[in-house]
Amino acid sequence: MERFEKLECLDNGVEKMAKELLGENDPIFKNGIGDASGIGDGPYDDFHKMLRQKWHQTQTRLIGKNRINEIINASSKMVCDTIRKEGRV
Repeated sequence: MERFEKLECLDNGVEKMAKELLGENDPIFKNGIGDASGIGDGPYDDFHKMLRQKWHQTQTRLIGKNRINEIINASSKMVCDTIRKEGRV
């Protein structure tokens, strides 16, 4: 499955899109496509460690609150709207 996901990313131009959206100096772009899906993928460097810590802190603060569902829904809608607007779907 992992190999399929990498091929799918290559076929869909994910790397080019990431460069356009994030910029070539962004740590997420610099880390490139790793072995697993998700924003936390890539080498376990200082940036990756900080990203995982911040994500954990955010989840800890929001667990048990309906606010996390509101944020997830709003963020997902924005991503989908942007993709539709850009004509990628």
